[in-house]
This record gives sequence, structure tokens and C-alpha cells, in this order.
Amino acid sequence: GVALHGYGSVLDQLNLHDEALQQHERALGIFTEMGEVMWCANAEYGLGMHYLSAGDLDRGEHFLTTARN
Repeated sequence: GVALHGYGSVLDQLNLHDEALQQHERALGIFTEMGEVMWCANAEYGLGMHYLSAGDLDRGEHFLTTARN
């Protein structure tokens, strides 16, 4: 999960947003399944930043303001 989360961030920086979204979502699914609350919050933050960098400000804001803490 951690590697997928990091990989998604790298893909976002490369403007490969479709692939980045897949990795962020996979990471969140793994962390959720494992009950890793801290890593779920990190993955949700990653999704928020992904959507912001892709220009979807509403979705980005949603993930950033509702990420678990």
C-alpha cells in the first residue's frame, strides 16, 4: 500500500493523472482493508492532492477536508 501511495504521487507529478488515480485508490483500498487509519488518512490526502493537481477543486477539497485524523 505504501509503495502504491508513493507511486501515485510520482505519477501525479508527471501529469499521468489517470494512472495516478488508480494507484491512490488501490492504496486506499489496501489501507482500509488492513484497518490502517493513519495510512488511510495519507491516501485520502494523496487523493485530495491528485484531484487538485488535475483541476478538480471540489473533489480535491472534499478529500482534504474529510481525511481521517
